[in-house]
Amino acid sequence: MLKLIEEYEKYVRWRRIVLQWIRINPLNSFKECARELYYLCERYNHEIIREVKNNERYGMIYRMVCEDLGTEGSIGIAILAVELPLNWKLSKLRGLLGLIPHRNKKYNHKLRSVLTRTAIAIYLNKKRYKRMS
Repeated sequence: MLKLIEEYEKYVRWRRIVLQWIRINPLNSFKECARELYYLCERYNHEIIREVKNNERYGMIYRMVCEDLGTEGSIGIAILAVELPLNWKLSKLRGLLGLIPHRNKKYNHKLRSVLTRTAIAIYLNKKRYKRMS
């Protein structure tokens, strides 16, 4: 499962780099490469979510969080469900994610960025749906 997540994150990084190249020099070959990387990311996205849902260890946590937040198929929540050590105390989890200011400077930057992106996506979706209703 962690291997799938690493591959997904690698393709996301590559896609960001190619998109930066497109801004600098708009060539059709770069656009085709970005399109292919997008499809690879989507394929890994669906595969990770399917694996997490089918896993008895992570599936229940993933479904509960998605239900509570009102989201479907969130890759950020799937990555957090797999990589967060949920058997730790809440204070240790806060230190791992860097949620306690100046408490522990050795927090996990990767998990913190996933948590931040997920929180931003949830916030924007809630704000968008609130305006519509």
